[in-house]
Amino acid sequence: GLRISGITRATVPPPGGEIEHGPDGEPTGVLKDTAMELAKVELAPFGPPERLLTAERVGQESAAVGLTTIHNSILPIEDAETYQQADAQGRLKVRVKAIPFIPNQGTEAALARLRALGVKTGDGKGRVTWGAVKFMCDGGMAAKTIAVTPPGTVDDPSNLGLLGWETP
Repeated sequence: GLRISGITRATVPPPGGEIEHGPDGEPTGVLKDTAMELAKVELAPFGPPERLLTAERVGQESAAVGLTTIHNSILPIEDAETYQQADAQGRLKVRVKAIPFIPNQGTEAALARLRALGVKTGDGKGRVTWGAVKFMCDGGMAAKTIAVTPPGTVDDPSNLGLLGWETP
């Protein structure tokens, strides 16, 4: 995985990410937060037709087990638009509480796309309603990358976590 992705001891982690290294300085394979993006494999493009089929199938399978509402708490903006299209075409069989994800890079462009879609928290037409908007500004507790103030964590007082955004 790391070799295929070109991740070496010299690879610089992206802002808001961390590459864990062993005592020998080589990457261990643990990529935290935004560093996980470095290991993503390029797949064939997943375009609008495939997204619509996926939204339709998710709705059908959810309804088949008795679910009437689903939610996606880290919804890519492309999928937010797809849910709207699937609903307009009568292909969405369950209600969807959409919680779009806003990345810490390209934030303004992402917000502009949501505005263009007419997204407003608590609003919605048909089966799609809009919940909160998910922003990721720091790491997580399990990976010990959550941003904290000094003295850091109990087991590592020097660890103040990772910030995805720098503030003035």
